[in-house]
Amino acid sequence: MPTAATGKGCDLTNCRPDDVLVYMVEDWLPHHAGRGAGGLPAPSTLKAVTFYAWAVRGATTPPLGNPCDSIWVEDFRAAYQRLSLLGGFEEFSAVPLAEGQYEQLVAYLWGAVTHSSSILTLLVLLRDMRRVQYMWQTTMRGHDTLHFRTSCTSPPPRAP
Repeated sequence: MPTAATGKGCDLTNCRPDDVLVYMVEDWLPHHAGRGAGGLPAPSTLKAVTFYAWAVRGATTPPLGNPCDSIWVEDFRAAYQRLSLLGGFEEFSAVPLAEGQYEQLVAYLWGAVTHSSSILTLLVLLRDMRRVQYMWQTTMRGHDTLHFRTSCTSPPPRAP
């Protein structure tokens, strides 16, 4: 995508807040249907996309800082939320997973792991199962597990 300032291509390592806004309005929103009013994504989904895109992609901070963490993007998210609420969108809390459902989910994922023929599929399933187990044991929600790293469960390095 060309940057608004230079007309040259950009990505998360060199884009500006206005590039993020252009991407959200011109590309992301039109291609991501939601369950909200008018089939648009929920405001919390939009917030997660703009907030976590940076962390998930692992981009380094460009000279101007994180473009997703700018006042322009924050104002856009606030306006989107107001318009969604005016359009009839209602937020509701997530329903906790029952113990039986948790056990079924882990059994399903483990069954898929044992029948996986692709190493990539195997790794994705193991990652998902680890996150489900982590969320269950710690009562953390899904968005909190984006910050989960292998170092969270690895023992610290031993001193020589």
